[in-house]
Amino acid sequence: MKKGVKYSILTAAASVVLIGAAGCSNDNLVATVGEVEITKDQLYDEMINQSGEQVLSRMVEKEIIKSEIKNEKVKVSEDKVNEEYNHTVEYYGGEENLKNTLESNGMTIEDVKSDIELNLSIEEILLKQVKVTEEELVGYFEENKNLYHTPEQVSASHILVEEEETAKEVKEKLDKGADFSKLAKEYSTDEKAGIDGSLGYFGKGQMVPEFEEVAFSIEIGEISQPVKTDFGYHIIKVDDKKAAAEANYDDNKEKIKQDLLDQKLNEQYGKWMEEMKSEYEIETFLREKHN
Repeated sequence: MKKGVKYSILTAAASVVLIGAAGCSNDNLVATVGEVEITKDQLYDEMINQSGEQVLSRMVEKEIIKSEIKNEKVKVSEDKVNEEYNHTVEYYGGEENLKNTLESNGMTIEDVKSDIELNLSIEEILLKQVKVTEEELVGYFEENKNLYHTPEQVSASHILVEEEETAKEVKEKLDKGADFSKLAKEYSTDEKAGIDGSLGYFGKGQMVPEFEEVAFSIEIGEISQPVKTDFGYHIIKVDDKKAAAEANYDDNKEKIKQDLLDQKLNEQYGKWMEEMKSEYEIETFLREKHN
């Protein structure tokens, strides 16, 4: 998932929702502590003191972005928005996790998609101002070579159960030739794994130590004895292994280009926004009204 402009927009949207909700009625209570009353006005003032100017600045930037998108006649396709949304879902570890994060910030899926569309639109404008040369790509690769090393990886599947007795029962069935994926569907409690128990590829440090130690030590096709972790009892099957590999420029060129482009876009956004602010007539009254 791309970083930079998108996050500033998303953060602004979340903050705006909270402050907007706080500034409704002047005298309605939001809490009582014993006989002490806390009103919406007090809550609003506290929020303004903490982050009001920062949020207002982001709101101003957002309006500038909308105006420039209109001026430049930029139109992002629905397919692109959905593609980026899917990356966002993946980044948060699933749609349910994303929804929970949004709800805690007073946001919705529609808010996210709207901000994604804004982000993609502004990127399209900035891409006209940003170029990446072959020399820059090679230089960036040499400076950040460690980012493109491929560590040793294992692809594994597992069956996770709560009780040791159940784990032993499952292992016994596997020893007698039962199909691993079928038993995973029947027994496994891990909702994040594939329906066949697949976890895909992972490197060292990504799993809990007890699980990792076994997964990296057994051979391809081998099925472990029950392994106890804080999550329960795992029966692990190694599906494949990849040896560590040194970074190679040609193999990683597209990723290097995207990484460098993202970095340049982030830098260009700051310069571009300052330039736009100087061209727009902007007045803010937050301090006057608050004081």
